[in-house]
This record gives sequence, C-alpha cells and structure tokens, in this order.
Amino acid sequence: FDKEDFPDRVKWAEDRHEVLLAIADDPIANVHHWKDADKPYQFLAAVFEYAECHALIELGYSAGDYVSRLPIGLDGSCNGLQNFSAMLRDEIGGRATNLVPSDKPADIYSEVAKVATGKVAALSLEKAVLNKLEELKGHCTEADEWLKYAQEHGVGFLPRSLAKRPVMTLPYGATRQSCTQYIFQDIIKNRWTKKFSCGPWSAAVWLCPLLWEAIGEVVVAARAAMSWLQKLANGMSKINKPIVWKTKDGFIAIQNSREIETVKINTQLAGRFQVKVGSFTDRLDANKQRTGISPNFVHSQDATHMRSTIRMAQDQGIHNIACIHDDYGTYACDTGRFHKIIREAFVDMYRDFDPLDQLYQIALAYGANVPTVPAKGNLDIELVLDSKHFFG
Repeated sequence: FDKEDFPDRVKWAEDRHEVLLAIADDPIANVHHWKDADKPYQFLAAVFEYAECHALIELGYSAGDYVSRLPIGLDGSCNGLQNFSAMLRDEIGGRATNLVPSDKPADIYSEVAKVATGKVAALSLEKAVLNKLEELKGHCTEADEWLKYAQEHGVGFLPRSLAKRPVMTLPYGATRQSCTQYIFQDIIKNRWTKKFSCGPWSAAVWLCPLLWEAIGEVVVAARAAMSWLQKLANGMSKINKPIVWKTKDGFIAIQNSREIETVKINTQLAGRFQVKVGSFTDRLDANKQRTGISPNFVHSQDATHMRSTIRMAQDQGIHNIACIHDDYGTYACDTGRFHKIIREAFVDMYRDFDPLDQLYQIALAYGANVPTVPAKGNLDIELVLDSKHFFG
C-alpha cells in the first residue's frame, strides 16, 4: 500500500488493527493475511513489534515508551533516474521520480505501463482498419491479447511489474534484449503464459519495442544523458585515454577497461587439456568503455549520496544505519530526522555541482573530441527538500 500518501497508509494499518494483533498472536493460523505481502517476513516482524507496542499501551504506557529494534527502510524512487533527472534539471523526470512535492507518490513504472498500453491499443486499432498491412501480418494476435489483458488487469493498463525492471535498470545499462528477457520473466513469474496463444517468449518479443519506446518518452532526459556519456566514452577511446571523474565529495573514479590478449596453451595433463591465459594490453576496450560508462557514472553519484547521507546523519547523532543501494534505514525513533537528512544530502550534492559538466571538462583537458553536455531543464532542485515521497 505504498502508492498512497502517508496518512492513508497509517489509516490502512489502523483499519486492520484487530487483524494485525491476530497475526502476531498466531501467525500460522492467520498466514492467509500475510503470506502475500511484498516481503512477508519483514511484514511479520513489523506486526510482532506493532502488537508488543500496543500491549505496552494497554498497560498505561505511551507508544513512545516502546523500544523498536527494526531498521525502517526508506527507498528511492527509481534512484538512477532520480540522479539523472537532478543532473539535467529535468522537470518531467523529476515529477515521475518524486523530486517535486506531491500529495501521492508518483509511480514511473505505472506511467510507462500506461504509455505502452496506449501504443498497444493504437496498433490493435490500426490492425483492425488496415488488416492487410504487410508488416502487421502475424502480429495482430499479440496486440489483441496484450490489450485484452490490460483491460482485465483491473486498472485499465498493463501491469506495472512489466515496466518495473526495464525502467529500473535503464540507467545501469539495460538494453532492448534485457527488456525482452524481463518481460518474459514477468509473464512466467505471474503465470500469464496461458493468456498468449503465441507463447510467452513471442509475446515478450512483440511487446518489447513498444515498451522500450514508452520508456524513452517518459524518461527523455535520462536517455539523452546516457547517449551523451556513450559518445564521450567513444571520444576517450579514440585517444586511448581512461575516463576519469570526481564526485562531489572528492572520490576519484577511473574507468579503464583494457583489451585482453589471450594465449591458448595445450597441455597433456590427464589427456589433452587446453588452458587460456589472458593479459591486459595498453589498448582500451572501446566496447566495454561505452557500455560501462552509464552504470558506473550513475552508481558513483548514488554512492556519493549514500556517503553524504551517512556523514550528515553521524553529525546529527544518528549512528545506527542500514543501507542497501538506494534503501536507507535506521531505527523508528530516528526515521523522521533521517528522512529529512536524505533529502538535504541530495540537494546539497547537486545544488552547485554539475557532474556531467565536470566530466566534460576533464575529457576536453585530455584532448578528446566530445559533444557538449545535453541542455538542462528548469527543475528547481530545492523542491526535493519538500518532497516527502522522494524517499519513502
């Protein structure tokens, strides 16, 4: 229930007070209430603490007297795209990834799913009008079946789970091939195979181009940044120089993937046995440099955000922190302050620092032929300070 505003989430729990207490009292008998939670055992752990806290209240204590021992995780909203949107001051990407205040959290995965559904519907309609069009022959079944599934889904568009992994992994080097694989895996995971007469793999192959186009329409600036980074990598490879950049807090990153020369050695150990021995050359591997720059660059930025957040939290007396990539957690008593620190650290990171321009200037100093940095939008980065759904 994390797509609603925080007061609505509180009410969700309050409305289920008796059910939650029953789960804590006998989890096995009430397993049907919690087995389908997003993370069932984390849910169960929270329910146990909820029940213990209310037992203390029944004894006349306040909820604030209860000592919670669970790390409360605060997740970024597609964090790689949050970073790209901040770098480029992208208003569209900023709204889609909760960089601006809103009553309810924006859901970029659902937004992409909606756009993809529109493309499926348009193609299905085009097929109905021009059913003899050569390029649509053999594909109309998939269009109709995907559209029918979208209508059956309950919200009128394709499931957000179809878009989640392709969108989430886009800043980290996702390709159309991986997009097809993610769609296929989602079909299998959710047991939708019988919905497609052509089979799950053919259905995934058919939908992938439309979903890929939809992603590009929703995250325009991020795609532009990734394309620019790859062009920069090509320029640096042509002069055989590594890609070097410095993060806001001074960490120096070097991407220096070299070509490997392999020598095959034939031996007579236990019969004929071949060993391959590789050694690095002085030549850059242009393909690895190009494919690696986007994920490495954005990872360096979100790692900077994590380090900055931890330092600021330490300065404010919060020393118990659990982090997994873009999931920052601390104890319940400090979560309110920690939530604010996460936003402050992110704004401080991008307020007066342009990581793309800094990378551009370093590349020019090396003598590389690199296009100018993509134009920026008009997103006010200070709005993140008031965006309660930025991490949540």
